[in-house]
Order: sequence, then structure tokens, then C-alpha cells
Amino acid sequence: MSLTDRFGKFTIDQLPHDKTYRAEFTYQGYQTLTKEFSLNKDQKLDFGKLYLQRQINEIEEVVVLPPVRMSGDTIEFNADAFQLDTNAVIEDLIHKLPGMIVWGDGKITYQGKEIPSVLINGKEFFGSDKSIGLQNIPKDIVKKIQVYDTRDKLSQKMNPSDANYEMNVVLKEGKEKMVFGNITAGIGTDKRQENYLNMNYASKRAQYSLGYTANNTNKKLNNLNQLLKNTTYKGVGIHADYQSDFDRTGINRQHAIATRYQYDFLGTNEANRKNIITGNIFGNWDKENITNTANTVVTNNSTDYLDTRIQESESIADNKNLKGDLKYNIIKEVKGRLIRVNAAFNLSTFNRDKQQSSVTQYDYSNNQSSNTKQDQQYVTNKSLGVNFSVNWGSKNLSYIYQKSENRRIMDKLGYELTWDASVSDNHSLNNSNTQIENHITPAANREINRLYGEDYMGNSQQIAFVVSNQNFRITNSVQYRYSKTDREVSNLGDGTKHINTSLSHLSNFRQLTYTPRITCIYPILDKNYIGRFSENISLKPELALRLLNRNNVSTLGYRNIKQNFVSYLPKVGLEYVYNKYGAYLFTSGVGYQYSEDFPVIDQLRPIYDDNNPSYRYFGNPDLSETKKHKFNGMIRFQEHKSQSLMVNYNTAYSVHYNAIRDSIVFAPDQQQVYAVNIANGMYNFDIGINISKPLVIKRNQTLTFEINASSYWSKDYQYINAELQELAPTNQHVNFITYYTNADKYQISWKGSYNQYNSRNLTSLDHTFLSNEYSTGLSVSYAMTKKMKIGSNADSRFIVSNRVDDRLTIWNANVAYRFTKGNDLEAKLAVYDILNQNKGIYIHNGATEFTSGYRNNLNQFFLFTISYFPRKFGL
Repeated sequence: MSLTDRFGKFTIDQLPHDKTYRAEFTYQGYQTLTKEFSLNKDQKLDFGKLYLQRQINEIEEVVVLPPVRMSGDTIEFNADAFQLDTNAVIEDLIHKLPGMIVWGDGKITYQGKEIPSVLINGKEFFGSDKSIGLQNIPKDIVKKIQVYDTRDKLSQKMNPSDANYEMNVVLKEGKEKMVFGNITAGIGTDKRQENYLNMNYASKRAQYSLGYTANNTNKKLNNLNQLLKNTTYKGVGIHADYQSDFDRTGINRQHAIATRYQYDFLGTNEANRKNIITGNIFGNWDKENITNTANTVVTNNSTDYLDTRIQESESIADNKNLKGDLKYNIIKEVKGRLIRVNAAFNLSTFNRDKQQSSVTQYDYSNNQSSNTKQDQQYVTNKSLGVNFSVNWGSKNLSYIYQKSENRRIMDKLGYELTWDASVSDNHSLNNSNTQIENHITPAANREINRLYGEDYMGNSQQIAFVVSNQNFRITNSVQYRYSKTDREVSNLGDGTKHINTSLSHLSNFRQLTYTPRITCIYPILDKNYIGRFSENISLKPELALRLLNRNNVSTLGYRNIKQNFVSYLPKVGLEYVYNKYGAYLFTSGVGYQYSEDFPVIDQLRPIYDDNNPSYRYFGNPDLSETKKHKFNGMIRFQEHKSQSLMVNYNTAYSVHYNAIRDSIVFAPDQQQVYAVNIANGMYNFDIGINISKPLVIKRNQTLTFEINASSYWSKDYQYINAELQELAPTNQHVNFITYYTNADKYQISWKGSYNQYNSRNLTSLDHTFLSNEYSTGLSVSYAMTKKMKIGSNADSRFIVSNRVDDRLTIWNANVAYRFTKGNDLEAKLAVYDILNQNKGIYIHNGATEFTSGYRNNLNQFFLFTISYFPRKFGL
């Protein structure tokens, strides 16, 4: 089955040849037209113009429930016209709808265009993730599914093939009230356990959710949405992002609780009108245990060999986090203008109790020493944020024509006002005890025992006002930042406490930034042949002025700094767009941008703490601004069909003058770093490309392929022992992922990546670090029956470098069985890291350092879980 586009055009691909077909053409109110045809190999058949006769038969009473119909500009699918299994959910229904495809990566497309947003009765369903509604709500309570273009009428007329689709699922009357959720309990070997639940209630106007999770399997829950979309009734298959993380550093034990309430004041189920308030609360309690052994090689061009340092550390941290938000959203039309109002109130608190110990061994040509350090840290933070925005769109044409044939200049203007404000209050207390042992000069041995206490208060506000139409955008933005720091540092010894006056200070920082900006669009070429193609070339110049004032007042006199900067920030772009309706969209562009960066106070006048005598950062009070020139280009290509090829190409070339870089000096017993402006020009050259192509192999079988590649070249400079080093690091990265699906029977994904980094010290090739990292992974989900499903995934990683080589494979597998007629009880057995190869190895490659090491992380375990899915719709 295929639907025509707005011009009556349709395409059916991949029909087998040498067979006889019968095509039926139907439209409500017209007689069915039938044509028989056959195809030779590689033959294309064009039916030309088809004429349907009006239906003139009259009957006393007819109840028509067409599978698909047009309601204005909205396409509506009648759910009852598609028969499915009694346990089917909305996602199963979408698989059956003509023109609609659910791809292996989770995307939904209609006639080749992605539908990123799915609403239930005109509003978000328990969060913004579409899978929560599609994989929980049964198909039998759905009345219809609507697909429509969210753009205004003028945009639809000018670019009919460039739709911005949204889907709205309308439920049957009386079915809006529902209860559903998930209750899971699991226990495993090595004392592993995970338990979680979520319960959700909805009525016509209200939605309420409650969630809880507890585990020691390195599952990290960040919000309620993540829990809901990973515990759906249908099951997430290969797309789970709430699972045991074998790459995570250390072992984490987490408890989390979350709740959400949403109320719709309208309750009309209309997607283009909103009056909704939403509240969220999320709290988590984590206990992290991390051990680490790191070996770092450091370049030092004054010798014929490389210096090294070894660090061993262990930390235990108890973290408590509580955050909440209240959001209000309204969309309505007032006198022809679409008004959007968004307001948000955010509150969060954070507490940390951390103990850490470390030993660092220095084997430098200028430093033979060891530092043993013990830290006890307490941190509390509270923050409050307010966000408000109101947008008045330009008047729509239909309203204007009702009032007058003339459209005034003011009618074409849109307005936007935004205000963002935040306040934070931070308190920290840290007791640090350091024992320093000098292996060459024992007289330099010493112990430093200090207590650090700090109170910090920060305030930030920004307000912006925008006036715009199709050809220009004028923005005025004002930002104000204020912070107050009260830091007291004490030396502890002999049972007494002495204030350290070189580290203790009271400081006030203020920064005011004003940025007026105007962006214009000048059409150089503008052609539009409706139904055929459109072509346009646009010049987009932009001019901005930034006025920046900074003032830091401190009891440490050398940190009293005033700064005033005036920057002109020009930007220009040239864009070409060619849209061949029904075929493809091609976009290309080039641009230039100028910007400036200014040194901050910690680069100009840093505070020196001698608790690590092996390292000191001096900064530089004479630093000046860095000037940046950036040239960029892009190409976009997308086909207008259900199996559309998409290509995105980006390139950028940046040149930095007077850039701020480190100058490293290996002084006796200390590595010293000075900030300097490098007069030599430095550049970065980046290339990135993304290619994706979906294919329908057979009915209900899809294949999706996506590849991303990027490359980076640069030229940089850095001083080491007063000798200028010419650095030319390069990085190449490629990753791909492909999905194969066979309806709900199979789900397979294969992914891979390659990353190479070369530090390339052109002054001394002996100090160049090179590393290559390969990884590949295969995930499979197979529904053996409607009750039984098996899954497996394996990820392999290979590290090859001039310092360390290693390889490992993490292989997991599980089998799940659903009980009861409604499939609402599940038992699952999973085994993780079957080959027991997780070693926790890592590498970090930098311009002048190469670090390799081992961290503790998750190892092999078995886990058995029982899950129950309470479900009741139409209470």
C-alpha cells in the first residue's frame, strides 16, 4: 500500500520482475480504478495521469472507516482497520501503517522524513522519549494516529517536500485513564543485586510517575525518563542505555528515587495548543570505590631520555544529590500570532563525603622524590535557576486576509524575550596531609598538614530581546556575573592551627557583558516552481559588538584586577539550496567568523599552593587576548523517499594568533609552568562526514547503515626549557553502526570504531607519542516465540601504541521468558563478561605526556531477575 504526495505522485520500489500485478487506485467518494501490469528486469513504469470517476451509487446508510484519510493537512490512520495480536502495542501498529517505517536504530519515518516527536492526546507522554508511549500503550485503545507538518503555511507552500513531521496518537474515549509500570527484583553472584520499579498513572488531564532503583552493578540512573524508557512492557531489545557499564571507573552502588507530575489545563487533545505544567523530583545516593595505577611518560628535551612518574590512588566517595524542577508551557494563538511561553524553576542540592589516598613517585632528571597524600573532603552545594521565554510569532496570512488585504511591516515581525538567572551557594572543607620525601636531598623532606575551608556564592543573569523576520534578526543581550569567595586555609601542627595568609583570601568578582548583534539574509537568487523545484542563494552577514568589563577585588593585593575589552565579531555566510521536489534536497555553504579570547584571572595571577612542591603554575600578568579566524564549509544531501540517502559533510580551518600556551621549565626538584602568548600563527583543520542509508530488504525487514568519520590536523607551539617546540598533532576517528531488523523477530546491530592519535613533536621526533585503538561490537535480540526472547552482545577493544598494547572482549548474554496470557510476568537470566577479560586498562595521549594505567571496574557475574508489568487501561 502506498499514499500519494500532495501532487498526486507516488512511487513503489523493488517489485520482483516477470510477475503480473494488479494496482487499485482509491479515493473517498470516487470509484476504484484497477490496472494490471507486469515488469521486466530493471524496468520502470509510469502510469501518467489517472482519472477516477465519481461514486454516484446511493445507499440508505453507510459506515465508512477508511484505513487512511486526509483531515485538512493532517494524515489520519484508523487504528481499528489494522488487526494485530491482543498484546500488541502502538509500535507494533506503526509497523503496519502505509508509508511508515520503524527502523532498527529506533527512528520512525513517514515517506522518508523522520518523525522525531510523538505525542499522546496532544501532549508528551510521561516525558519526551517517544518509546515510553509507543512500547507501553496497547494498540486496542488507540482511535487514530495523526501525522502533520508543524511548519507554518507559508513554509509549507515554499518547501512542500521539506516537512517537519510530528505524530499525535489519539486514544479512544474513556481510555485516557490508565495504570502501568514495572517491578523488578534481581540477585546474582559476587553479591550483585539490582532492584527497580516504576508506577505510572494517567487521566485525561493528569500524569503521575514514581520510580525507584537500587543496584551495585554499575548502572547509573540520571533521570526518571531513562528508567521509564528502559523498562517498557514491549522491551528495549538492543537499545538499552540503562545497563551495567563495564567501562565505568570503579564500582558504584546507587540508590535513586524519582517522581513526576504533569497537568494539562486544556484537556482538548489538540497538538497545536498547550497549557501544561510539569514538576519533577529526582534524588540519588551513590557510593563509589575507585582504585587507579597510572604510569606517565613526560617529554624533557634537555635529556636524551623520557622522564616518568607513577601514581597509585584509592578513593571512597559518598554522594547525595537531590534536584527538582517546575515547568510551565503554553501555546496559543492571539490575533493571528502564535504565542509560546515557557517558564522553568530549577533547584538542586549536592553533598559529598570523600576520602582519598595517593602515592606519586617522580623519576625525572631534575626530580627524584615521592609524595604521599591523604585527603578528607566534604562538599555541599545548593543552586537555584530560573528560565523564562516568550515568543510572539509573525501574524499568519489567513488572519491578515480576514482583516485586510495588506500585510503591514509590523505584521511580518516576530519577537522573543528570554531571561535566565541562577544562584549557587557552595561550602567545602578539606583536610589534606602530604608527606614529601626527596630521594636526593633528605634535608628537603617535609610534611604539610592543611585544612582548607571555602564558602562560595555565585550569581548569573542574562536577558536577551530579539526582533526578526524572514530577512533579518536583531539581538540585544546583557549578561551579569557576580561571585564572592571566602577562603580560609590553616596549617595544622603541634596541636595548633595557624592561618596561612598566602592562601586565605576574601574576593569579589564582577563581570558585565553587552552584546548587540544583527544578522541579515540577502537573497541573491530565488526561484520556486511549485511541484518541480526551488533554488536559492543567500548571503548571511552578521555583525556583533562585545563590550566586556571585569573587576576582581581581593584581600590578596596582587589579584586586584580590572579588565575592559571591546571586540568586533563579524561573521558572514553564503548558502546555496536546491530542492527537487520528490527527489532530493541539496544544501551547501561557506562561511567566515572572527572571535577573541581573553585571559582569566587564574592565568594572570594564580595562587600558588606548595602542597605539591614538584609542580608550580606561575601564569603571566602580561597576557593579552587571542585572535581567532575561522573558515568553514558544509554540504548536505538528502533524498526525498522512504529509503533516503543522507550525506552531511563539514570542514573548518581555524587560525589563532597570539594564542596562550604553557611554557614548561624543569627546574631543580620542580616542573614549572608559565603562561605565554605565542606570536607564531597556529592552525586547526577539521573534516567530518556523516553518511546514513536505510533499506527495506523485504516486507518487515529493514537494514540501516550509518558511518561517521572525522580527521584533525593542527600546528601548535610550546616552550620546553626555553626551547620552542613545534607540534603538529593529528587525530583520525571512524565509527560505523548498522542495524538489521525482521519485524519483531530479530534485532541485530554491528558497530565498530577506529581512533588514531599522533602527538608529532617535529622538533624532537623521539618525544612523539602514537596510539591506535580499535573496537567492534555485535548485539543480537531474537524472539524465539511470543513468550521467549534471547539476547547477547560482545564488545572487543584493541589498543596498539608505542608504549602499551592490550586487547579484551566483553561478552554478555541473557534469556527471558514471559508468563501469563498477558505476558506481564518475566523471568530473566543474564551472565556478564562471560570471558572474564575486563582489565580496566586505559590510555591518555597528550602533546607532551603519555599516560597508561589500570582502574578497578566490573568483572564477571551472573544475575537472575523477576519482573512484573502491572497494566490497566480504561479505568
